[in-house]
Amino acid sequence: MSLLLYINGEKADTEPGQVIAQTRQVNDLNSLEDRQASYTNKFKLPKTANNLRIMNFLTVTGNDSDIPYRKNDCSLYSESGECFVYNGWAQITDSGDDFDVVIYDGIIDLYKAIENKNLSDLDLSELEHLKSVYAIRDSWTQNKPYRYIAADYNGSTGQPNHTNVLLDADYLIPSVNIAWLWDKIFTTYGITYEGAVFNTEDFKNLWMTYPKGVSPQDTEEDVFENDPDEMGYETNGAYTRTYYVGYNAWQTNNLQSLVQNRHLKVTEAGYYRIEVAGKITAQNFYNQLKRFRLFLGKNSAFLSSQAVLPWRIIADGLQSGSPFELKSVFRLDAGDSICLMIGKSANEGSTHGFAVSAVQDFSLKLVKINQDEYDFAIPFASFSIRDFLKEVIQRFALTLFKDKYSQKYTFYTLQEQLNGGNAVDWSKKFSKKKSEKYVYGSYAKTNWYRYKYNAADEDFNDGAIEVNNELLAESKNVFTSKVYSPERIRTRYLSAMRNVYKMWEKEQEEVTDEETGETQLVTKYKSLSGRYYFLRAMRLNKHVALKSRLLQDEITSAFVYAESFRKLSFSDIMQTYYKPIHTLLQKALLVTAELYLTDADIANFDFKKLYYIEQLSGYFIMNKINNYIPGKPVACELVKVHLSPQDVAVPPQIKIDKVIVTGYTAAVYFTLNMAGASLVLLEYSPANQDNWQQVNSASPNSPSVYFSANGSGSYKLRLQVSEDFTGETYTSQIVNITIPSNTIIYL
Repeated sequence: MSLLLYINGEKADTEPGQVIAQTRQVNDLNSLEDRQASYTNKFKLPKTANNLRIMNFLTVTGNDSDIPYRKNDCSLYSESGECFVYNGWAQITDSGDDFDVVIYDGIIDLYKAIENKNLSDLDLSELEHLKSVYAIRDSWTQNKPYRYIAADYNGSTGQPNHTNVLLDADYLIPSVNIAWLWDKIFTTYGITYEGAVFNTEDFKNLWMTYPKGVSPQDTEEDVFENDPDEMGYETNGAYTRTYYVGYNAWQTNNLQSLVQNRHLKVTEAGYYRIEVAGKITAQNFYNQLKRFRLFLGKNSAFLSSQAVLPWRIIADGLQSGSPFELKSVFRLDAGDSICLMIGKSANEGSTHGFAVSAVQDFSLKLVKINQDEYDFAIPFASFSIRDFLKEVIQRFALTLFKDKYSQKYTFYTLQEQLNGGNAVDWSKKFSKKKSEKYVYGSYAKTNWYRYKYNAADEDFNDGAIEVNNELLAESKNVFTSKVYSPERIRTRYLSAMRNVYKMWEKEQEEVTDEETGETQLVTKYKSLSGRYYFLRAMRLNKHVALKSRLLQDEITSAFVYAESFRKLSFSDIMQTYYKPIHTLLQKALLVTAELYLTDADIANFDFKKLYYIEQLSGYFIMNKINNYIPGKPVACELVKVHLSPQDVAVPPQIKIDKVIVTGYTAAVYFTLNMAGASLVLLEYSPANQDNWQQVNSASPNSPSVYFSANGSGSYKLRLQVSEDFTGETYTSQIVNITIPSNTIIYL
C-alpha cells in the first residue's frame, strides 16, 4: 500500500510499499510540552530528481537550500485518500543516499508559535496609560483590559474621612485581565480557541497584577538618538543577507560609547526600549521589491554583518518602500552593546539575493526605562508566554486538542472529557491485552501544586493530590507557579478583613526635624519587583475617595472594585477542577492493548472521546496510539475511568431540575449549590430570540419559581443567581417550553 506525501505543496516520490509508522497522542493532563505532539517514525525519502527539486537541491554541491532550517509544510494521505496529517511539519536531514524525514503534527504548531516568546512580545499598547486618580476611576467605570483593584499592597492604604473611605491612590497598582491577555496571545499568532471554561466567571474575572510597586514621579531617560538627515547603512557587498545600520550624527545622554558608528554600548543595566521609524527599500538582483526584517545583534562589535546573529527580532515581513514605526523592549546589562540590522525576511526563499538600496527618513531612539514606569511590556519581558499558558492550564486542569484542518484548539476540563454521552464502543476492535501498569505518569503519594511566597517555608495556599499507593515516592512538586501567594495575615481594608498582596517593603526610618531637632520614626516604602499575583475583582457599592499626595489630586467614586482571592488557593483549585484526576490516580490502571484500527480510525481519531471496550470491562481515555502501520494491530495506551461522569462532575452553581407546565403557568424547580445568595431570578425569552427579561424571583430556600405567560407560543426559561459577597453572577441551563400545554420536563 502506497502513501501520498506532500512537502511544501508538492508531491514527493516515496519508495513502493513505503512504511511510515504513526504515533498519535494528546498532551498529558495539564501540561504543555512539544514532545507530546503526534509524529511519525524516521523514514527514508529517495533522492530522486523530483525530491531534490522540492528540497531546493539540498546536498548538491554549491546549493543554498534552507530546507533543513525552516518549517516545511507536510501532508500525508493514505492510498484511499484518508488524511493522516494536514499541514504538519516535516523535519528533513541528510542520510547519504536518501533524506531522513520525520513528520510532526498537533500541538507542535502552538508550541513552535510561542517558542522563546515573552508576554512583552505582544502588542500591549492598550495597557499603556498615565497613572492618575482619574485613570484609576476610569478602570472601574469603563471596559478596559486593566483594572486598579483596591487592595492592601503593603504600601500606604489611606484612612477613613468624614463621608468616604479615603484610598491612597499612589499605592494602588493596575492588574491585567487574564481573559484579555489569553485572547491577545492567540490572536497575535493566528490561532483560534474555544472551551466552555472561557465563558465562566472563574476565568473572566481573573486578573494578574503589574509585578512591582510604582510611583507616578518616575521617569525614563533618552540615551541615544540619531540625526535622521545623517543616516548611514552598510553598502560593502551586494546581495548579501544582512546589513548594518550606521549613524553619522547623533545625540547621546548616558551612552557609554558608540563603537564603529554602529554598536550602542550602554552604561547601566536595566530595561531599554528601542524606537525605530523610517522607510527602507530592499530588492533582489531582478530589481523586484523584497520583504525584509529588522533585528538586533548583541555584543557583536567588529563582526562582519554576515556573522551577526539575531538576538531579538523587532519585526519580520516588512514591505520594501513602506513606512514603519516599531518599538521593542528588552533588558541589557552594563557594558552590553546592540546593533540594528536589516536582513532578508525569514519568509523569503533562498533563490534570489537581497540588497538594501535606500534608507529614508530613518530615526532611531534608545530609551532607558525606569522600572517604576507603568509600561506592561517592561516586566512582562521576564514572563514567557509558555509559562503564562501553563499557569492557566494548571488552574483549570485543561487538556488541549488541535483541529486537524485549522489552527484551532479546543480546551477541555477533565469533567468535560468524562462526559458519558461522548463515549464510543470499540469492543469489536479489541485484539488482546498486552500489559497493565498501576501508576499513571510520575505521580507520588503527595503531589504538590505550589505558589511562590514572600516569606520562606510558607505553604498555606498550596494544594496537593493525594494518591493511595504505598509503592510511590513520598512527595513531589508537580507544579510550581511563577505567581506569588498573598500574605498569611490579612488586614482590615475597606471595612473588612482582606488579603495583602505585598508590593512594597515597609521600613522605619528616624527623621530629624532641622528646625526643632526632634526625631521621629517615619515609614518608608521600598518597592519590590517580580511579584505577580492572581486575584479577582469584587464590586462594592461603597463611596470612596481617591487621593494622590504626589499629584495633589482627589476625586470620589460611588463604587470600588476590591480584591478577592476566592477559589484561587491551590487547595480550592484541587477541589473544583482536580477531583477527576484524584479519582483516576487512586486506582490507576494504564492498559496497553492491541486494537485493529483502520486508516479511517487514525485519520479521524478524536482524543476528546471516551472509548468503551467490553473485553476490558470499562471506559477508557486514549493516551497514545503507538506506531500505527496500516493493516496491522496497533498498541494503544488506555487510561481506565473508574467512575461514571456523574460521579466526577462538578455540579453547577444553579441547575434547573424540572419544569411543570400547566396551561399558561410553569413551575421551575431548581437546585442551588452555593451560599451567600439573596434571590434566584427567573428570566424568559421568545424561543427564536435572545431577548431575555426578568419576570419573577424566589428565595434561595424555595424549591421553585413561577412563570406566567401572557399569550401562547414557545419560550425559553433560565435562572440567574448572584453571590452577595463577590457580585459574581451564575446562569442555569436553558429550558424550552410551549404555552399552553400540560407537560413535565425532567432535566
